[in-house]
Amino acid sequence: MEMKVDLRIGSVSGAEETQFGRITALALDDDGSVYVGDGQNYEVRKFDRNGQFLVSFAARGEGPGEIGDLSGLAILEDRQVAIVDRPRRRISLFDSSAGEYLGQWETPNQWLTSSRHLIASRLGGGAYLGLAPQMSLDGTPVSWPRPVFVSVDAHGNLLDTIWAPERYVEQCGTRSSHAVRSGFFEDLRVRYAPKVVWTISSLGELFIGCPKELRFDVISEGRSVVSSETVPLEPVPIPADEMTWFLSEIESNRGLAEQLARINAVETDPVRQLLRYDYPDSKAAYKTITVAQDGRVWVQLSQPSIESAAPDGSIYWQNQMGGAFEVFGRSGAHIGRATLPADVWIDPDTPSGVAAVITNSHFWAVTLDSLSVQSVTRFTISWPTGESGG
Repeated sequence: MEMKVDLRIGSVSGAEETQFGRITALALDDDGSVYVGDGQNYEVRKFDRNGQFLVSFAARGEGPGEIGDLSGLAILEDRQVAIVDRPRRRISLFDSSAGEYLGQWETPNQWLTSSRHLIASRLGGGAYLGLAPQMSLDGTPVSWPRPVFVSVDAHGNLLDTIWAPERYVEQCGTRSSHAVRSGFFEDLRVRYAPKVVWTISSLGELFIGCPKELRFDVISEGRSVVSSETVPLEPVPIPADEMTWFLSEIESNRGLAEQLARINAVETDPVRQLLRYDYPDSKAAYKTITVAQDGRVWVQLSQPSIESAAPDGSIYWQNQMGGAFEVFGRSGAHIGRATLPADVWIDPDTPSGVAAVITNSHFWAVTLDSLSVQSVTRFTISWPTGESGG
């Protein structure tokens, strides 16, 4: 399947509303308007389907309609815009037309994750909120199986808790004592090891897998499990020079290693643990799972790495530009591979990165160009014959 750029919003010059500080969230309404959360400027900017700026709303602060963080964004069934404000432990609600402040939901601090799996609109009203508690509400460490989402109604009232079974964690190689999986800190601790990946649909289906191979499971609200096809995949090797660079970075930055160890309650020497970890010789099969609005499932593959030089001359490794997704139908049947143009970059290595928003005909994502300038980019999708209807 071919993906072609047909709209890009974002620039380093020109109109002020298209100059983003740091894009942290992305959402799309039924009219095709796109909502861009700028975490650096503490506001949401709305653009129409043609990329024309319409309105901005929210502001930095502690009062009603003000936010201290912009971690996630969703358009709810009643067309309210929900902004996740993690430090304030609340979801702020705005009218999607004019950006008028409508109210808020209060949330316990333990509910809110730091990963991309933060908020999703719920069919029937309300939302699903992502969890990554380091402690249970009674103060004891969280163990597996553990909750990964809660569902709330249109008033923010708790409806249900969605759990991830332990078997997925057992298949993957890393787990912290608090088991804050698919989160920012554990990804830094053991960068190359496969980690449990999950997301949720508007129907409350949990999509979850251990990316040692290219497959995943779909767990319905009734707890029935459907497995996707297993797709053969050539492993992406980790160059020896890249691994040497990574280990030297760990060894030279004991302070960071110790900080991460404290966060993950690791009792052994953090540097020794990281240096002696039995790292794989290839990357995980995939990094993210995204459920499109039409029910298709897009699985982002791991990318080969390239050696790069910073302005100060230091060497570092990063994923090469371009990339690909394996796409599956609602039943888990494999449809095919969708390939990005080679001059854009969607970083899959940061779990707190912005999730793509996908419709039947378009793929929206936050991309970086070769100069690391952030843009909101819309790609058209060319489906195989017989697949365009979902």
